[in-house]
Amino acid sequence: QEIVKSKTLNQIQNKFSEFCVKLMSSLKSEIFICLNKNENIQKSLWMNLQTEEVFPLEILSSQNILESKNSFYEVENGFRVFIYPLLDANNEMISFFKIYFSMDFHLSKEYLRIAENLTIPVLTALNNYWFILEEKKQVDFKNEMALSAAVQESILVQDHYDTQYFKTSSFYKTAHQCGGDWFGCYLISETKFLILFGDVTGHGTPSALMTAVTRGSADMYIRFCQNKQMGEEILPSQILEFLNENIYAAGKEKYHMTMICCLFDFEKKTVLVSNAGQTFPFCYFNNDKKEFKFLMTDAGPILGSKNTKKYKDTLFDFPKGSRCLFYTDGLVEGMNAEGHVYGSKKLKLSAVKNQEKNIQDFMKEIVAEAMAYYGNTPQEDDIAIYCVES
Repeated sequence: QEIVKSKTLNQIQNKFSEFCVKLMSSLKSEIFICLNKNENIQKSLWMNLQTEEVFPLEILSSQNILESKNSFYEVENGFRVFIYPLLDANNEMISFFKIYFSMDFHLSKEYLRIAENLTIPVLTALNNYWFILEEKKQVDFKNEMALSAAVQESILVQDHYDTQYFKTSSFYKTAHQCGGDWFGCYLISETKFLILFGDVTGHGTPSALMTAVTRGSADMYIRFCQNKQMGEEILPSQILEFLNENIYAAGKEKYHMTMICCLFDFEKKTVLVSNAGQTFPFCYFNNDKKEFKFLMTDAGPILGSKNTKKYKDTLFDFPKGSRCLFYTDGLVEGMNAEGHVYGSKKLKLSAVKNQEKNIQDFMKEIVAEAMAYYGNTPQEDDIAIYCVES
């Protein structure tokens, strides 16, 4: 029971050695555990719990323990050594111990029985340790993911605007507990509205941290602009350049982000656009032609890259009654049970069909039709959608 109750590997080793000395008059004892038990056992590495040294299996014994899986004697450095393998439920060796005696020592049947009986608490203690360690990893992982999700939730702008100049609606769904899509919205003035809409490569904690870096950098830049510290004019291209520098500094080119930045001016009825590799928004332009088309611009390098290429601004007319639908690639690359993607063509048809609805119902139909296409097929990527109506 004392061995079983051991909470650390060192305690297991010490208790085992203590009983070997008391019950069998051993000179010393060592327990070895497999460090990569889920891999090829022939190439396994084993750690001595007493010294914490790591060895390949072949230099720990002159005989092949794996083949026999039985206890045996051998002579080692002037000692008579008793070696006993410990097997798991699948009859795989996960540990073994070595008990050292003097050369003139005779291991009687009674001592052999004691050694065999000690294998049970040692094996139980090791399994308990591994179980607790695995549970702790699971808890730590869940806590980490919950923290990441909380961070992302706190930095994801969910505000909906409904002013005399414009209205907005949004939808967000992660494929995992913590995703990499992000959008930030800034009311520059009563008639000016800025949106940053992007997608970080990957998922989980690193993605959440990169979105946090992006949100903090964007907030800082906008505040500088509002305090006239960055000049009189806000330009989407300059915002992307600023974000690129910060994401590169934080991610060291390991993490990247696609993003589009749009500045709507509802008084002038325009939208100024700069793109860093993000999917092109789909727009309805309430002009004489009543056009539906993608807001296509020069796609600059993705954020987080070490580059000297400048981002470009492109100006579009955006008459009253127009709509701009932003979305990440998870929406159009989502698959159904047959492995076919939803595609931008179906999205365009859905947008055209539901254009007459108000912005909230329009968004509901866009989402519902995509989800109906996916069916019960789990999606591998996050989905973020944002709609702006003048």
